Amino acid sequence: MAAGSQGEGLQVSGETVTVATEGPYFIYSQVLYKSTTWVMGHVITKRLNGTDTKILKCVKNMPDNISTALNSCYTAGTFFLESGTVLELSVPRKSAKLVLSPDATFFGIFSL
Repeated sequence: MAAGSQGEGLQVSGETVTVATEGPYFIYSQVLYKSTTWVMGHVITKRLNGTDTKILKCVKNMPDNISTALNSCYTAGTFFLESGTVLELSVPRKSAKLVLSPDATFFGIFSL
């Protein structure tokens, strides 16, 4: 889900973003779920020096009717990130049905 433009201080590789330049950053993400599963959500994990830390989490109740089973979950925050920090968005429920269009599901970061 990591895609798009990047500045000199960030490196995008597959599903992760690596911070090259230490400093304060604004991190944001949204996932659009299409499911009648009771609760859906996603997590942003920070990995530094082999240690994983969950820094953002979004959890959303889902409708029980398949015809209205669309719900988005947005989360954001500011963090001081060290050089070498790796960020990853993950959806813990492996059976989740996601809408992956760029206007529905996204993950971004910018320097403050």
